Amino acid sequence: MEKIKILIFIFIFPSLLFSLNDLELEKKGIKCLLEKDFEGALKFYEEAYKLNPQKPSILRNLANLYILLKKDEKAEVFLKKLIELEPENSYAYKILRLLLLKNGKEFEWLQISANWYIKTKNEESLKALIGARVRINHFSQALKLMEKNKINFPKLEEIKNERIKNIIFLITLDTFRYDLLNEKTTPNLWNLKKESYFFSRFYAVAPITLPAHCSIFTGLYPRHTGVKDNSIYKLNEKAETIPEILKNYGYTSYGFVSSYLLNRRFGLNQGFKFYQDNFVPIDKKSRFPSTRRAFDTVSEATEFLNKIEDEKAFFFIHLYDTHSPYEPPFPFDEAYPDSLYKGEGAYIDFVLGQFLKHLKKAGIYDKSMIILLSDHGESLGEYGEPTHGFLLYDPTLHIPFLLHLPKQKNGKEFDFLSSQVDLLPTIFSFLKIKNKKTDGDNLFNLKKERYIFSETEIPLSFNWSSLFKIYKDNF
Repeated sequence: MEKIKILIFIFIFPSLLFSLNDLELEKKGIKCLLEKDFEGALKFYEEAYKLNPQKPSILRNLANLYILLKKDEKAEVFLKKLIELEPENSYAYKILRLLLLKNGKEFEWLQISANWYIKTKNEESLKALIGARVRINHFSQALKLMEKNKINFPKLEEIKNERIKNIIFLITLDTFRYDLLNEKTTPNLWNLKKESYFFSRFYAVAPITLPAHCSIFTGLYPRHTGVKDNSIYKLNEKAETIPEILKNYGYTSYGFVSSYLLNRRFGLNQGFKFYQDNFVPIDKKSRFPSTRRAFDTVSEATEFLNKIEDEKAFFFIHLYDTHSPYEPPFPFDEAYPDSLYKGEGAYIDFVLGQFLKHLKKAGIYDKSMIILLSDHGESLGEYGEPTHGFLLYDPTLHIPFLLHLPKQKNGKEFDFLSSQVDLLPTIFSFLKIKNKKTDGDNLFNLKKERYIFSETEIPLSFNWSSLFKIYKDNF
């Protein structure tokens, strides 16, 4: 019996020493971490891993250290080992997802998320898999998964109005950067661009919602509209807006906005027969009471499109989702955990993709002039600015602008300097409509050296100076 006890002790003692050694190494590693000595911590954890390669805490902290040291591929290796050891470790999956998406490995993440769902069959892994499919634009497969698991996703009503003969859509995307229009994140808008005139050097007059919209609707710079900030200014009733001019040519105008910033009290409703600015968001927890989602706005516009009896109509649709706070709805939050701002852009693209599809099916697309642009961009931390409004750099001023004409099939890109004040005279030249003199020019008839301007008055609120920017182009 004594010999058996001795043998048991001989077998157990090394494992106790083994455990003690890797534990001590971890303690030293943690001490280095607290002192922000990441290289020192890594050495201790690498030694601990040699002693105990199956210990989750060692694998997790090795992955974290490699991330801190910007060695993503090594971090991926240890996260995958941790997942093999703990198939239900959602922390490991989420960190691995961020790394893979950051490094452009969307398809690898799709495979890993599919394996995660197969192993666990839980709600978290299901949502991750759906998001992974959305990320690579496999929307049909994502929707099938959602339907199979009874996850509702709103669908726009189809358009069935056959009376419309001529319609103009002006769609403004609030806080939508120039580079957010791309084939990967916003494929539906990218396809629209292929069938439109696209202006690649188009700039906002101000990095602020209301002043920019007033300039879009009048062709005048903020110094002439008198609107230089949100909420404290109102567009002068004497200013002639797009709907007011169109009314003289038989058009009826309808407006659908997504933010209180464009409430009628600020004067942008001039010339509209119907201007919807009185709304309450469905999900009060995720949006400010003064805003609503793209689906709700476009859905209401679709409802009106189906019941109007006008042969000639102007529809203004304003979408606010890409404005902070960035809270994209499912599944776009799961598709873009690395950039919720992009997730909002992808969500807008999906909603407008449905809308454009219904326009085509109803035969209205070929009768439509579609004008799509942003009011301003977003800085996302560039130049030290977290969002927009204060500074006058390209991230907040350089914006997309595309113009699709009825029956247009081929797009064309122009790289000359252009501004929001050019929109009104440009579209009216196609419609053969006369308008009063504006600050802008017809972009298809530029013959002179020109300047365009951008400005912001918001810094005055912080005892700074207002800012003014001049762009110059030669012909």
